[in-house]
Amino acid sequence: MTAREALELATIGGADVIGRDDIGTLEPGKCADFFSINLHTVDYAGALHDPVAATVFCAPQKARYTVINGRVVVENGEIATVDMGPVVEEHNRWSLILAERGCS
Repeated sequence: MTAREALELATIGGADVIGRDDIGTLEPGKCADFFSINLHTVDYAGALHDPVAATVFCAPQKARYTVINGRVVVENGEIATVDMGPVVEEHNRWSLILAERGCS
């Protein structure tokens, strides 16, 4: 399967499977979520000859920008919709509690 076939299967095919005609392609009037990544990093070195294949087949990297339902969610590689400081603090607090209790 080529990268373009996999992308089509995931987008247009996914919309078809769930019976949605308002998603699956980037067209005026349709709902659209999209993202951008920086292909000029060591993570994608050697992959610029086929950016679609790099995006589909290389190990996932942080998105540079993500727009969901017209709302910017990731901007310059950082989550723009949530103050991540308290989230990280809470995660660390629970991690310590779980570590102290053990994994049994």
